[in-house]
Amino acid sequence: MFATSYPPEPAENVSGPALELLDEMRIRLMECRLVLQALSGHADMNFDELENDLDVAEGGVQNAHAAASLVHQGAALDARWGADWSRPRAIFARHGAAVRGGATRVLPERSVGDRIERALWQLPPADRMQNFTGPRPQCQSAVRATGAQCVSRAVYLGTGSFGAHCYTHANRHERDQYRMHLDIVAASQSELYEKLSDQRHRIGQEVSERWLQTRADRRRWAEEVGLQPRSADGGGE
Repeated sequence: MFATSYPPEPAENVSGPALELLDEMRIRLMECRLVLQALSGHADMNFDELENDLDVAEGGVQNAHAAASLVHQGAALDARWGADWSRPRAIFARHGAAVRGGATRVLPERSVGDRIERALWQLPPADRMQNFTGPRPQCQSAVRATGAQCVSRAVYLGTGSFGAHCYTHANRHERDQYRMHLDIVAASQSELYEKLSDQRHRIGQEVSERWLQTRADRRRWAEEVGLQPRSADGGGE
């Protein structure tokens, strides 16, 4: 007797502890980056490649946590593409396909790692035109060659205010205000970056000291691992 249907695919599941462990893994990688920055005062070496590797690894864990969060919340997923469990990118794609099919979109949950990243690696938003969310006025001048209304946006002068013209048609006073605003934003961002860098260095030193204080525990743990019995083929029991 031949089967006429296939058994349903087992539903994916991500437990709460698994989600917490992924976030903790990301935080540990952040700690590695902080310690690496603090090492600059103790080791005359260039660690830029290692810093990049840690950054890539952290991004991978961040994506894994976000995808796991979707599964943990029970987000609708389109059918798997094969017999193996889906990778994070596939989870995003499958959820996107389900949303296009009418399912409710689910966003990844915010994590402790997200808060740490915002506090230590993201600058506060500057007062720039691209961060202005209200309606942006159009230039009030006309194009000299055709007489048609100029379709460019008026120059942004900061604090939510605009000039009456685009940069091309702006008068000297508006251009001076526009350039002054850009200089203020650049100086503010530079100062904020220096403060953030100093904060990362300080916290990196704190994490380094905490790591060194637990080195004795690490050595004992390494000895205990070394004393664990092994099977004949070299693997653990």
